[in-house]
Amino acid sequence: MKNIFLCCALLFSFCSSNALGQTATPPSSGDGSSGEPYQIANLNNLYWVTQNSTLWSKDFIQTADIDASSSSTWIGDTGFSPIGNEVTEFSGSYDGQNHTISGLYIHSSWYGKGMFGFAQGGTIKNIGLVDVNITANSYAGGLVGFNQSNISNCFSTGSVSGTAAWDGGLVGLNDGDISKSYSAASVSGSAWVGGLAGASYTNIDNCYSIGSVQGGGAGGLIGKLLLSLTITNCYSTGPVSGFELGGLVGDAGGNSVTISNSFWDNQTSGQSSSAGGGTGYATAVMKTGSTYTDAGWDFTTIWTIDAGVNHGYPTLQGVIALPVELVSFTAASNQMSTELQW
Repeated sequence: MKNIFLCCALLFSFCSSNALGQTATPPSSGDGSSGEPYQIANLNNLYWVTQNSTLWSKDFIQTADIDASSSSTWIGDTGFSPIGNEVTEFSGSYDGQNHTISGLYIHSSWYGKGMFGFAQGGTIKNIGLVDVNITANSYAGGLVGFNQSNISNCFSTGSVSGTAAWDGGLVGLNDGDISKSYSAASVSGSAWVGGLAGASYTNIDNCYSIGSVQGGGAGGLIGKLLLSLTITNCYSTGPVSGFELGGLVGDAGGNSVTISNSFWDNQTSGQSSSAGGGTGYATAVMKTGSTYTDAGWDFTTIWTIDAGVNHGYPTLQGVIALPVELVSFTAASNQMSTELQW
C-alpha cells in the first residue's frame, strides 16, 4: 500500500508539473547590475524573472529568441504572469538585444497585463513581442499594461483585448515616453482603444501602428490623449471601427496637444478625421517617401521605406519589420527560363 501511495504521489507531481509547464531556472550569467545584467536565454529564465519580484529593479538582457507558446497552459490556462504588478512595479532595465518573444499568452479578468504588467521609472528596449494573445479587464498591452517607463525600439504583433478600458497593441495606459516602436497587433476593447496605446499622458515620437482597432474612443495610433503632450513623426494605417473614432487619435480629451508631421491612411482606416490634429492621406500618398521627407522625417538614421517591406509603408531602422504581403504568385515558362510574377 505504501509503494502504491508513493507511486500515485509521484505520478500526481509529474502530471501537475507538466500541466503547469514551467520551471523557474536562474540565468547562468549575470548578477543584475548594470555592468553584469542577468542574461535571459530561454523561457525558464523568463519565468524565473516573473517569480522573483525582489529582482524587478535589476538589469536584464535577452540573449536569444524565446518561444513562449507553452504559456497558454500555465496557471490554470490563464497564462503568463507579468513582470511587475500593482504592488511591485518593474523599475529596472530590460534590453531584448533585438530578440523576440513569441506566443505569449495571458487570459485574465484582472487588469494591467502584458509581458510587463506595471512598469515605472525603468527602461524597456530592443524587444519584439510576436503573436501575443492577451485578454484582460483593462490596461492590456502587448508589451506593457500600465507603463511609466521609457520604451524604445520595441514592437508587438498578435491580438490584445480588454473588457473595460485603456487597451493598446503595445501599451495599455501610457505615462512614459515611447519612441522608435510600432504595433501590428489587432486591438479591441470597450473604451479608449489604440493601435499603439489605449491612452497616453506623455510624448510619443517616431512610432507607427498598422493593426485593426475596435472600440469606443478608438484611434489608429492612440485611443485617448489624457494631458497636453506631443506626437511627432508618427503614422497609422489600420482599420478603425466602433464609435468616437479617429484615424490617428480617437479622443483628444479637450487637451492642448501638439501633433506634428503625423499622418494616417484615410482609406485603409476608413476614417476621414482625427482628434487633435494630424493629416489623413490616401494609401498611395502614404506609400510615397517624399510625403515624409518633405515633413522633415529622418530617413538617414531613423526611418526607411521599401516597397517590399511593411506593405510599402515606412519602417524603423534597427527594428524588425513585417515583410510584404504576397497577394498573388505566378510562374510561366519562356523557352529556356521561367518568368516569375508577384
